[in-house]
Amino acid sequence: MARNTTHKKKKVSSDPSFRKKKPLGYFPVVRKMEVRFQGGVGAVQFANGDAGSMLSRVNNRLYRYGKMYDLKFDVSAALPAGTTIEIYALSNTWYVQKAFEEAKHVYDRAYENEMENVNETNIARWRDFRIRPASAIPSYNIAGSWAYPTVYNSNYGATPITTGDFPDSLVEDSSGTTRFFTWDIGVGTNYGVVQEYDLAGNQTRNPNLGTGTMPYADLEADSSAVEGAALQIQGQDPPYGATDFPNWWVKVGELTVGGQGQTKLSTGFFHAPCGQFKIRTATTDEFAAIGDNLTLEVRAGDYKGVHAVNMERM
Repeated sequence: MARNTTHKKKKVSSDPSFRKKKPLGYFPVVRKMEVRFQGGVGAVQFANGDAGSMLSRVNNRLYRYGKMYDLKFDVSAALPAGTTIEIYALSNTWYVQKAFEEAKHVYDRAYENEMENVNETNIARWRDFRIRPASAIPSYNIAGSWAYPTVYNSNYGATPITTGDFPDSLVEDSSGTTRFFTWDIGVGTNYGVVQEYDLAGNQTRNPNLGTGTMPYADLEADSSAVEGAALQIQGQDPPYGATDFPNWWVKVGELTVGGQGQTKLSTGFFHAPCGQFKIRTATTDEFAAIGDNLTLEVRAGDYKGVHAVNMERM
């Protein structure tokens, strides 16, 4: 029998599908998922979302909260004309990252004694530091819906995945009160992480008081007392708010289904600190109409198949 030379057996050494370290395209991960909403009180027109928890639910593995995820939302043109969907995320700025970092350090210090005393085998396997999402943009209650990934059965029945445990991290303060962390303004038992970081210090005028002149101002003909004074006072105040941080949520995109020249169906990729996002529509009817027409995609990368850098410096 003649040997078949048309189809040669692949060698393990040369076939990338057999390699231990595979290119990103080989990593078994669901990065793109249909978004459905559940929860809420009464008629709502907004939703909160956490990309890390959505990835965890659909891939059956933990995706850490303290990561900067790159996200993209796409909407179907099948939505009614005039539908507008606003997408918000935490601002990708230094004080948001530092606020997270300080809160994480405070949390870790609070558990130092317990970590030493509790047997390592009894520490929760999927323990993760998590911050409650902000409760308003700018005044919408957090009782609104939550975003969940959706999968289908063999009969095309849609099922949002709502299982999984994602507890808010807690600490006990000096008075014995259980406290939580939040991206919102700190009220009640919640520490506002940005507010708390803001208390670390304010910027002051530098120099605090100019002399109004300069040494030996009249010694050289080309010396200018005006310029000498300007050198001290123009730039002595910071080019931003000296005592308060700006609001830390930003609108990263607005998806619109409309007539000619009025349609935008994708946000493109954007940075989402801690994977946090919010979705809002102009009316409750528009929100209800989203149905299966909104898709979330996470950029590919080397953290369990997605792009995610640490919020906390190593």
